[in-house]
Amino acid sequence: ELVFHSENDCGESKKQKAFISFIKNHAVTKPADLYRAFEPLLHIEKAEGDWTRVTPDSRISISQGDRFFRDIHQLQVLLEQCKTPSDIPTNKKTFEILKECTYFIYLVRNNIFHGSKTLGEVYERNQKRRIEVYDLFLKGLTSLFFLASGKDAAACDFVPCPIFSSSLPTKNSG
Repeated sequence: ELVFHSENDCGESKKQKAFISFIKNHAVTKPADLYRAFEPLLHIEKAEGDWTRVTPDSRISISQGDRFFRDIHQLQVLLEQCKTPSDIPTNKKTFEILKECTYFIYLVRNNIFHGSKTLGEVYERNQKRRIEVYDLFLKGLTSLFFLASGKDAAACDFVPCPIFSSSLPTKNSG
């Protein structure tokens, strides 16, 4: 049985805040790394539309899912507005987006790996699209972590762009 623990009940929230603080400290000094990490999000269509509607359960509400995809859309807009990679804002708003998206994906990950989502649900077209967005976001987040840790290469460098997907709307294939 899946047991819900509020954000305040577990150490996970504290760990995520420390993680975001670590990558923020790096991104403030090297904003181009923040851009580089999340640049693959520019190769998918805007994260909006009916396919972004999550299936609610005991841990995730429709409004939380809506907020996640609004945040991803805002991140896409921030990336698009940059004339150069170092123009990406490293302000509180940007890192609030990263914090909220990270926590949401943590909840989704728990649902998938602890069995509250069935295998059939994971392969449903819209669910598959959402999982691909979660995957791109996590690649960006881990990429920023490795760049902040002094690595030269990161997962974002290995995302094939333009992105080709049979389920995720991309700019190159619709």
